[in-house]
Amino acid sequence: MSIAASRIAQQAFRYCEMSALSSFGDDSPEARAAAEQYPLVRDAGLRRADWSFASELLELSEATGMIADDDLPYAYQLPPRVLAVREVLPELTAWRIDGRLMRTDEPTLQRFRATVQITNENLLPAEFADYLAYLLASRLSPVFASSANRATSLEQRAEAAFVLALRADRGQASAQRWDGLTGEGDWAGLVVR
Repeated sequence: MSIAASRIAQQAFRYCEMSALSSFGDDSPEARAAAEQYPLVRDAGLRRADWSFASELLELSEATGMIADDDLPYAYQLPPRVLAVREVLPELTAWRIDGRLMRTDEPTLQRFRATVQITNENLLPAEFADYLAYLLASRLSPVFASSANRATSLEQRAEAAFVLALRADRGQASAQRWDGLTGEGDWAGLVVR
């Protein structure tokens, strides 16, 4: 993604009732602030929920040379794109995240499901992109919004946009098991209970 062409950042400035940026590359205070805050806002928005469009099933590689933990003696390196671990397989594995390591009690950990970083904003659903625009606007508003009321309003609208993005994403889950296990019955119903 070219940060210079970010439509999310442009929309954020419109929500602040300011002129949209022509480029993050210019030397204006607005462009510097947006370029600084955008990656943080994007990752925070992705981390906040288990979004279907940012969910991936990944394999781990064992980390060598790490100090062993008596309770969780096996250490695996998390891929750089991982923002949040959502589920570890096999299911009964005890695990903990230490920095960029996953420590487990399982010597043959095969895979895990995670929310991953998406840097190409063209891959983001429209509702989620709008949520990020409101979130960025609320981050920038203490400095650039015309009033304190506007800043408060943007925070409330960001929360409402988050709820709308969640609703839009909830029907996007797979209709089949992603864990590779076989089984009969309504497995999705068991998860939703």
